[in-house]
Parts: sequence; C-alpha cells; structure tokens
Amino acid sequence: MVFLASGLLINGEVNLSLNSIVNNFLDSEVKDWGIADFLRVMLSPLLLTIILIKNTENEFISSKQKYQIFFSLFFIYMWFWLLSPAKSIIYSGLFTTFTLIANSYLLVFNKKNTSIEVFLSFLIYSFFFSSVVLTGFFMMVVTILLFNKSDKLSSKNLLIVLLIFLFSNQLNQIYEISLIDTFDISLIGCEDNLRTQNCLSSYYK
Repeated sequence: MVFLASGLLINGEVNLSLNSIVNNFLDSEVKDWGIADFLRVMLSPLLLTIILIKNTENEFISSKQKYQIFFSLFFIYMWFWLLSPAKSIIYSGLFTTFTLIANSYLLVFNKKNTSIEVFLSFLIYSFFFSSVVLTGFFMMVVTILLFNKSDKLSSKNLLIVLLIFLFSNQLNQIYEISLIDTFDISLIGCEDNLRTQNCLSSYYK
C-alpha cells in the first residue's frame, strides 16, 4: 500500500522526520488561520500544562487526576500537530474545548492559585477572543490588576473584567460577521419544486 499524506505516511509507515513534519505544517490549513486562531490552538494547551505542573498544593485534585488531564490533552494535541495532514481548525476543538473547561475548573476551585497561575489562566481565556486587539487589551488590564500590589484585588474584580471582555468579544464577532459579503440566490422556476421540468431545464444544462 502506497499512500502519501503530506509526506507523513509512506508505504504504510508513519514518517516522523523533521522534514516531513515541517512540510506537513506548511501544506496544511494553518497558513490560512488568523493570529488569534493560531495562538488558541498552539499555546492554550501548553499553558494549561504549565499550570498543572505549577499547581503543587491542590486540595481538590490529585496527582493521578493531573496525569489524566495531561494525557487526555497530550495525545490529541500531538496527533493534530504532527500527524493530521489538513490541520482543519474544526478538529482542534477536540482539545481546545477540553483546555477551556479544565482551565476554568482549576481557576475556580483551587483557592491557592498564585498570581502567575491566575495570569496564565486568564491568558488562556484571552486566546479564545476573536480579535488580537481584544486579547492585548484584556491581558494588559489583567496584568495591571494582578501585579499592582493592591490589597483590594479580589476574584470578583477579575470576574467582572472577564465578563466585560467576553461581552465585548460577542459584539466584535457580530461586527465581523456583518462585514462578510452576502449573496442573494434566486432560483427562478424552482420555487415550487426543485424537480419540476422548468427548474431542471433552466439549471441542469
């Protein structure tokens, strides 16, 4: 059996050479992604891994559960970046959605998060925004709140900031969708039934 998939599968054997991996990456759909999409898919699982490693004083999650979270991400993440020939962004949801849920769980239920861990958690959230500009402003505000050495900072303040930016992100998505070209398609003669003789003679030529 001879099957080529961007150079990764040759004669039925997986080819994981550096050259094949690079070619697979360059020939994939990644080149058509936006910056926000790339950051979300590439970096958010890695940041979650760092949070898992740094969280050494968890009362609600055991080491075994940490490994379960890590390996659930690791294999799908590595398959996507090393073996998936098309790298269609729709399949990244297999691990990005899990990353977002696990990140929320760690942030909400761990009462001993350090400032760095909270910063990384909010950085993960920022990657799910539709605009790099929103991501930049969000992280600037979070950084100021976390590292201004103020005793008045609370989780409530951070939650309010997150909700404000999530709402802004929804507005931005509506705006971006409004900019997409729309097309009116009129199938004259096919209003009643697509299989009428009039419809078929007009469009099946």
